[in-house]
Amino acid sequence: MKIEFDETELKALNELKLPFDVTKDLTDDEYFELYEAVADAFINHLDDNYDPTPKGKIYDGIMSEL
Repeated sequence: MKIEFDETELKALNELKLPFDVTKDLTDDEYFELYEAVADAFINHLDDNYDPTPKGKIYDGIMSEL
């Protein structure tokens, strides 16, 4: 499965230091690892009121594409 990400999303994904290239055709295992990493990053970028920070909004947008 290949997913198209914009430049802002790719920058955020690169910060996750995943062991594979997210711009290539992903295997099922890579897809699920990507989803878990993005979901964790989203949770880690919530403010004290559980609203997404600007970075959290990027991860939220990525999750909606997955």
